[in-house]
Amino acid sequence: AAAKRWVRLMGDPANTHLKRIKDWLLLKINNKKRAKPSNEWQNGCPDVIPGLRAMPFWEVEMPEMQWVREVEASFAEVRDELLQLRGQQGFQPYRQPSWSTKIAAPDIGAVSHDSGDWNVFYLFLHNQRFEENCARC
Repeated sequence: AAAKRWVRLMGDPANTHLKRIKDWLLLKINNKKRAKPSNEWQNGCPDVIPGLRAMPFWEVEMPEMQWVREVEASFAEVRDELLQLRGQQGFQPYRQPSWSTKIAAPDIGAVSHDSGDWNVFYLFLHNQRFEENCARC
C-alpha cells in the first residue's frame, strides 16, 4: 500500500522533487548500467543517482530531500508490511557487495550474519530482481 502510493507520487509529472529518483529508477527498469557520474569521485561507484550533488551530509530539511520525508511519513505502513512477512520464506543473510570487500564471494555476508541478525528481505540486489519477494509486497 505504501509502495503503491509512492509509485503514484513518482508518476505525477507535477511532482518535480522526486525527479532524480525517478530518473534513477528508469535507468534500472530499462536495464541501463548507471548514470554518468557528476563528479570524478563517483567513478567506481556501482550506482549513481542522476543529478545528485556530492555533499558530505544531506539534511532531511533540504528541499532536495523531500522524498526522504515522504518515505519517513510512510514508516509505520512500511514497517507493518515488513512485519507481516516475518516468519515467511524469503529472508536471507545480508550480502555485502563484492566490489566493497576483499572477502571471497561465497563468504560475503557470513561475518555480518554470524555477528547478529542481519537478515534481509531482498527485492533487488546487485541488479537482480527477487521475483517471489517482489510479488509479496
